[in-house]
Amino acid sequence: MKIPMALWARLMPLLDEALDLQPEQREAWLQQHNLDEDTAQALRQLLAERQELEGGDFMAELPKLAPASAASASASGGAEQGDGAGSQSGLFAGDMLGPYRLIRPLGQGGMSVVWLAERDDGQIRRHVALKMPHAGPGQALLAERLRRERDILASLEHRHIARLYDVGTTPQGLPFMALEYIEGQPLPAYCDAHQLNIFERLNLFLQVLSAVQYAHTKLVLHRDLKPSNILVNEQGEVKLLDFGIAKLIRDSETGQIAPSTELTQHNGHVLTPDYAAPEQIAGQPLTTASDVYALGVILFELLTGQRPYRLPRGTRGALEEAILATDPRRPSQVWLDADVQTHHPTAVTLSDLAEHFRMGPRRLHQLLKGDLDVIVLTALQKQTARRYATAEAFAQDIQHHLAKEPIAAQPDSRWYRTRKYVQRHAWALSAVGAVVAALSVGLGVALWQAKEARQEAAKANAIKDFLVGLFENGDVEQPDALRKRQQTVEQLLVNSARALGTQLKDQPQVRVELQGVVGGLLHNLAITDEAIALRKQRVAQLEAMGAPVAEQVQALRELADSQDARGDTAEARQSLEKGLATCASAGMQPATTCFGLQVARGQMYVLAREINDAERLIEPALRALRQHAPKSAQTAEALVAMGDVLSQRNDLDKSFALYEEAMSIRAQLWGESSVRLANERYSLGMSLAGVMRLEQADRELTMALQTMSNALGPDHINAALIELQLGRLRVFVRSPGEGRKFISHASDVILHAADRADPRWLFDAYFILGTEALMDGRLEEAGPSLDKAAALRSRLGESLADGGEVDLVMAWYLDDSGQHEKARQRLNESKNRLLPRFGKDHPLIHRLDDMIMSSYLLEGQIESAKTFLHQSGSRAFADGGGDVATYIALGRYKDAADAIEPAWQTMMRKPRNEQYLLSLYQLNDQMGRIKLGLGEYKAAQPYFTTAIRLLQHGYAYNPYLAMTRARYGLTLAHLGDISGARAQLELAERAYKMQPMLSDHFKQPTYELRKLLGSEVRG
Repeated sequence: MKIPMALWARLMPLLDEALDLQPEQREAWLQQHNLDEDTAQALRQLLAERQELEGGDFMAELPKLAPASAASASASGGAEQGDGAGSQSGLFAGDMLGPYRLIRPLGQGGMSVVWLAERDDGQIRRHVALKMPHAGPGQALLAERLRRERDILASLEHRHIARLYDVGTTPQGLPFMALEYIEGQPLPAYCDAHQLNIFERLNLFLQVLSAVQYAHTKLVLHRDLKPSNILVNEQGEVKLLDFGIAKLIRDSETGQIAPSTELTQHNGHVLTPDYAAPEQIAGQPLTTASDVYALGVILFELLTGQRPYRLPRGTRGALEEAILATDPRRPSQVWLDADVQTHHPTAVTLSDLAEHFRMGPRRLHQLLKGDLDVIVLTALQKQTARRYATAEAFAQDIQHHLAKEPIAAQPDSRWYRTRKYVQRHAWALSAVGAVVAALSVGLGVALWQAKEARQEAAKANAIKDFLVGLFENGDVEQPDALRKRQQTVEQLLVNSARALGTQLKDQPQVRVELQGVVGGLLHNLAITDEAIALRKQRVAQLEAMGAPVAEQVQALRELADSQDARGDTAEARQSLEKGLATCASAGMQPATTCFGLQVARGQMYVLAREINDAERLIEPALRALRQHAPKSAQTAEALVAMGDVLSQRNDLDKSFALYEEAMSIRAQLWGESSVRLANERYSLGMSLAGVMRLEQADRELTMALQTMSNALGPDHINAALIELQLGRLRVFVRSPGEGRKFISHASDVILHAADRADPRWLFDAYFILGTEALMDGRLEEAGPSLDKAAALRSRLGESLADGGEVDLVMAWYLDDSGQHEKARQRLNESKNRLLPRFGKDHPLIHRLDDMIMSSYLLEGQIESAKTFLHQSGSRAFADGGGDVATYIALGRYKDAADAIEPAWQTMMRKPRNEQYLLSLYQLNDQMGRIKLGLGEYKAAQPYFTTAIRLLQHGYAYNPYLAMTRARYGLTLAHLGDISGARAQLELAERAYKMQPMLSDHFKQPTYELRKLLGSEVRG
């Protein structure tokens, strides 16, 4: 019977529950549930198919995606396997599944078959791995499992996880997935084939940890991590495969912990016991720590060529017994053992194995002894609580080791080892031995255990009591219960922060841990005042405890981040300098933490445009971080900071090379869908926009906005900040209408949160709103927004590095509204403020001089303009010249024609140049004015019509559009088209009536046109 799709949502939870029972218990369970007939019949069918599946040999192994370059023996085996795959599934080479043409089978396993296929529909041509469930007994159940894998993969987008390209349905109605086809080798084979040393193997393994950590952040357990599921391509990039028995930690809709099912849990255990965690062997619930254990086995194998357990007999039972009860060997000890138990296809002695590392066994023993032993054995702990809590923690210890810094994991203490020894060998102790043990060791162990148990219990109870206390505020028995139960996450966090100010003083370690977690959440949610208060408490608590340097320094760095986010620049600087003093007293150790802090202090100099001081701190820090931790987050941050320094020095090619290097590191660390990566893309996009690399900037900002909106929602303030800047860019480039929509929505979100937003965000919102209105000619809207932006700029002071942009835009507004003297006053004040910092030859100073000169000309003060031209001493007017607008205003049309030609040719060579709408408008308007001034009326006409076309879809009463219409009318009048000229005059004057505050310079062309039309009529 084909099960209706509508039943699946109800069936799957019931099926999972039934599969957790023994087969003989399932019928009674069915009857107890009083299910309707259709549901009960469908469940019986699925359970019967499961029985057939368990009875067959379908679960021999999971699909192995063999590399294309496999040896001939492997290829022949693959062909035999492929024949079976073809016959079982009823598919053969050359068959089409949707747009995919099958080429050859790659492998088959308990649940599915995998084919190499090629998309062959005239669109994208690429090889894919096409995965589909077996046809035959149990196919409905396997199909649903494949659908689950599909849903999991659809949520994963990471450079080290094989991508899901497409989904479809076979002719038999079974689902299939088109996955990224990886031509590569399993991780250990790749390392051996390339003779990678320990350092190189660890760096490659960090890619694996990055992928697994990313999956865990998406609430996905892999549960079948093993070398054959981790391929490395020829570029040295890891790809994690096969989420066939992966499991969601929590249901994406309900948020509840997802139940284990007998199929997925049992499969992970049955298929790959070599890499299974003790709890997996014991049939207990799995967590992220289970994946960490498998990663520990893989790392052990990478570092030794052997497995962690020495087995007296090579049976499955012996292996499971060892995983449950035997301590693994230290990796370093393996290189001294005479008895080699290797799974390597060719190496049979220690010397054979060592050749794959390009060094001898004794040297390998020395390299692994110490930290690497501790790291691997921590991952392989029997108790999940003693393992690394996350893959990220695992990775951080490896990075610390590579940087020669202290690691977080600690070796088992002597008391712990003694306790374990007594537990394992209690049966063998004689009566005398037991007495001796009780007197000499047992008492010490018991006392130590009691102390440790009391400490852990006290810590756990303290955390529990604190959290329960918070949630009891919403208990129905409490006063004002309804309001308390309706409190938001934000209110709950604020209450947590306040509670930590007074509670847990007798549990300082618990207190600082909770302060760190809650402070981070407050900061990330932009609840800045509470974050600062809590982080100050944490700094003081860590100092009082005499905590390690790394913890104290990191706490100061976090405090500075929150202070800076609120605009408290001076306080943030003090926090960073206090941290640097602590680091200096400790010899700048640990290096990654201390040099990372030095970079953060240098970045504050960059923001203040004190570039020499910035480089003095950042350049040596980057050099040290590249040596100690080349792929760390701190190195990426240092690369960006050094890129900012080079950008300020106008060395843009080197600057953006560093930005791209940093982005690559961060993508590996965080994954492409990370909010943190979105923030970095935003920063890069802003830097690109600042140097007019507008298309690249648009691409980075668009990706950042998409990621941030997907993660936090389009109305979150973090998404709005990106949308605001993207809107600003779109107004300049590509699509002004779309840009205005972005700006309007983003500014609404930001200003709605004005009471808790960073003042710099409010400044950006008002400034961009005002600038966009000014560009569109809406002066009455522009003025109030720009006034608010200017007031915020005055209040924020040095924390707002606007580089004179506010003064330039405010002067533009003042000139357009006829307040020319105020415009020049503002420009001169800005020039006097910035000249000592930048020097007279800086482009910003040139731009200020241009605007001052332009202001005189717009007011009609030609002599004053000429005097300023000669007195300014700026290279902007070298040889008595100026920019194109200046030449035109002075009536020097031939000079203007020569000056505009390079810019015109550059614009004409740009692909899709109409996306640069405002620049193109300005060039066409100026070209038309030059031709008009030279009396070349026919030549002027197409420039003016193009300029009008570019602006006419914006604000109908834009004064710039009106002024161009009047000039076009002059051209038509000179060509004898009087009616056309009058039509343009009427449109221009209508616009001027709608904007009474306009400067008189906008109206000059209409005066000339009316005068010319009057003489034409009289003539």
